[in-house]
Amino acid sequence: MTDQTPDLGHEAAGYALLGWPVFPLAPGGKVPLYHSPHPRGSQQRRTCRGGCGRYGHGVLDATTDPAVITLWWTRQPQANIGIATGYPGPDVVDVDVKAGAPGLATWRRLGDAGLIPQSTMRVRTASGGWHIYYEGTSQGNSTRKKDGIDFRGAGGYVVAPPSVVGGHRYQIEKAALHDNQVDWAAIRTYLDPPRLQPALSQVERTLRYGPPTFDGLIGFVTDQTQGNRNSALHWAACRMVEQGATRSDLERLIDAGAQTVGGGEHEARRTVNSAVRTQILQAPGDR
Repeated sequence: MTDQTPDLGHEAAGYALLGWPVFPLAPGGKVPLYHSPHPRGSQQRRTCRGGCGRYGHGVLDATTDPAVITLWWTRQPQANIGIATGYPGPDVVDVDVKAGAPGLATWRRLGDAGLIPQSTMRVRTASGGWHIYYEGTSQGNSTRKKDGIDFRGAGGYVVAPPSVVGGHRYQIEKAALHDNQVDWAAIRTYLDPPRLQPALSQVERTLRYGPPTFDGLIGFVTDQTQGNRNSALHWAACRMVEQGATRSDLERLIDAGAQTVGGGEHEARRTVNSAVRTQILQAPGDR
């Protein structure tokens, strides 16, 4: 086999030996070779998942059966190769650089963040980007145009080497015996970190929700069992100070503590005052 006249059927059979389901794509293109066997607008066209036994269901036709693969590429030797992604096929990250897409810069950022494990295969695509192959999982497909990378997982497919699109051949640049998986959810979180809501000041909380009553924290102290009452009182006092409690609010807490904490009002007041000092010392302006 030469680079000019590759045996695409032979290569497709090789992928099938790896356990990767394949199906034929149009010569020189990325779309499935076989059109749907069901009439436009029919219910079967919308619902059939290949159970009719005819070809034309796109990636659902993908198989590792050597007899079917031989039949397909005997009928059309120049058919490009589609690999069904997601287990049992591979997961593939598409790094796009076409028309200035920032895929390579994004890929380097992900590598620096430790989110890129060693791949099974790296393929140079017809448009000059890369397909990075990993062990297949059940993760779904995802497109991130602004970052220049896509993910092809369960239900998707990729064009595989040595297919030709637009006169340019897909080429394997590196292959290795790695069975690493890529965590696409972690990549998405890294690229789009959750936005943290700024903490509301006490004035903002009061304007939005009204003044705090602290009934819940005081009730929490009252309900404590013996042996845990003093620590519960200290914790409740800290939370009340954080939420802007006044001295009269704290006196209510002391009264509740005096009924439950050993040592009565004296011990309760000492515990609450200790909590107040702790919160003051931890205030951001004093750090």
